[in-house]
Amino acid sequence: MKTKIKSSEIVILLLVSLMSLAANLPSQLVDNVLDKRLLLIVLTASVVIALFYYLRLMLFLAMVILAIGANLPQEFAVNMGVNPKIMLAVLGFLVTLALLNYAFNLMPTGEHENSSEDRDMRFELLAAISKGDQAGVSALLNNDINVNFFAGGITPLHLAAEKGYPAIVFMLVNYGADIDALNATGQKAVDIALEKRYIRSSEILLNAENAMSA
Repeated sequence: MKTKIKSSEIVILLLVSLMSLAANLPSQLVDNVLDKRLLLIVLTASVVIALFYYLRLMLFLAMVILAIGANLPQEFAVNMGVNPKIMLAVLGFLVTLALLNYAFNLMPTGEHENSSEDRDMRFELLAAISKGDQAGVSALLNNDINVNFFAGGITPLHLAAEKGYPAIVFMLVNYGADIDALNATGQKAVDIALEKRYIRSSEILLNAENAMSA
């Protein structure tokens, strides 16, 4: 299995390494240039963000190591110079931050970055919708593509409603397309279908709205 290393990952690792080096230099060398307390705060924040955004495997490993360290027998902990209470506190901090981040998106995680394959599939989906290619749309939906993305201010459902392809509208709605999503001009897909007087597409979208509100 090939491991892909992004340039952004290399940059942040270099920055963290340099800040760590600067934080550990003798005070007489850096006090006139850097505020060590501020540097340590920035370093800590950078490490936490790096763990969540770029190094999610490392975050998992860090939690495992902290959990093991927090549960070491007292005699082993003393011999290894490990303070279980500190490790437990750090573990609690990371777990709490991870849960809060999951609930409130406090910091980016990189999970929503689009790979080139995702972008290709999205382009193919929009192209298939534009041509009214039901088989193509169905094939892409079977590949678990995300249909609630925006391209040029519209979602695939907006495009299907604008083109007047009720079968594709129906497929997208059944697949979980967001019928309440607004395009760049503040319209929902049903608004477009009604404006274009596409009766069947309008009925599908109105029925979907009624089902949601029921």
